[in-house]
Parts: sequence; structure tokens; C-alpha cells
Amino acid sequence: PEPTDPEPTKPVEPQKTVVCIPYLRPTTFVYNGKSQAPTLEKHYKHVAVSSDSILSATDVGTYKVTFKLKDKATMTWTDGTTRDIVCEWKITQKVVELEWGRTTWPYDGKEHSTTCAVSNLCGDDKCVVTLEGNSITNVGKKDVTAIKLSNKNYKLPDDVTRTLTITNSSLGDIVSKDATFIYDGEEHTIDDVICNVEGAKVVYSVDNKDFFYKKPVFTEAGTYKIYWAVMKNGYETVDGYNTLTI
Repeated sequence: PEPTDPEPTKPVEPQKTVVCIPYLRPTTFVYNGKSQAPTLEKHYKHVAVSSDSILSATDVGTYKVTFKLKDKATMTWTDGTTRDIVCEWKITQKVVELEWGRTTWPYDGKEHSTTCAVSNLCGDDKCVVTLEGNSITNVGKKDVTAIKLSNKNYKLPDDVTRTLTITNSSLGDIVSKDATFIYDGEEHTIDDVICNVEGAKVVYSVDNKDFFYKKPVFTEAGTYKIYWAVMKNGYETVDGYNTLTI
């Protein structure tokens, strides 16, 4: 028989080193004004970290860490690949606590607004709160809303609204007197009702329904009720009556 050549021997591929896939822990932080960094788990001697990786940070944002095998020819991850492993971690915004100023005033004809500041800033941080609807002049109610923060490391809470209120002011002490006359055939009435608030108006009535600026007068003997009301825009109306006796 003719001699046959032996089958060629297949080269034995070298056994690759199997490397555990690294990861980060934890992956989420809340802004605290200080540098924060995740722990690199499974980061063994066979693993390199890419130079463009962000391993620590202070400000809010999403950051990447890239793990690479030091020698892809002789190493593999546990999933059988040699790809670069990109892990993300982030710092999230801190929720602010809002400290509101005064929101209620008695009417004085002037424009009023409140203040709003952040009470839980970190370190020397600054943060300005932008308000919408922050102005009220007349008696009534109006909502004011915090809509924006100047510092991107913070975010607004769920409760961002307060109600501005202007209440009616008091007209103070009102002076009014009963009056008594002996019948003489002349017209008589009570003295003027006096209010010391400038611009206040006094109106009078005999039936407590229809009011007029002119006081009612009476001639005949009898007892009469003269109703009055003191009014001014933005002030609580004061009303009452006095008795005229002839």
C-alpha cells in the first residue's frame, strides 16, 4: 500500500482569561453640593477604565464610565464578548424647600407682592426663585406661583403656589349721635355721621333700602330712625342708625 500523509494537527487555541463584567454601584445620587462618585464593582486587574470616563462629579448630570479589557486577544467577558462596557451614573436635582413671605394685607390702595426663597441650599449655593402672578392691589385673592429656579442643581417641589389676599381695611371709629328737638314747625335731622378716613362717603336712608347722600329731614312730632352707611372702596362698610325725636 502507498504511504499516506498524516492529517495535519490543528493548532490549539490558547485558553482566554474570562473576566467578570464590571458595574457601578450606586448609579443614582442626589445633589448635595459635594463631589460624589460610584464604586467600581468587579474592577479587577484585567480591566482598564477609559480616559474619557467621569469617575466623580458635583453637579447634576448623567455621566459615563467605560470599562475595557486590557488585552482583548487573550481575555473575554463572562458573556463571551470583548466589547467595551459603558455604564452610566447620575446626580439628580435636589428638591427645594420654599420659604414664603407675607401674603395677606389690609387694603391701602398700594400694590403688594410676596417673597420666596430657598431654605435648604447646600453650602454657599445661590438660587433665585422666579414668581408668576406676584402682584395684587385691590381687595380679593390671587394665586402666585413659583415657576423657575436659577440653579440647575435644584428643582421645585410639588407645592409651588400661594394665595395673595387683600382684605377690606377698617374705617375706624365712626361717630354718630341721636338727636332730640321740641316741635317748632322747622325741619330737623341728626348731626353728620363722622368718619376720619379720607375719602369715605356717608349715605342715609329712612327705610334701610334706598340710600342717598342727603340726610332726611322731618318736621312733625314723632320718633324717626335714620339709617346710615359709611363706605370707601377697599374698606369694610360700617352701617347703623340713629334716632331723631321731635
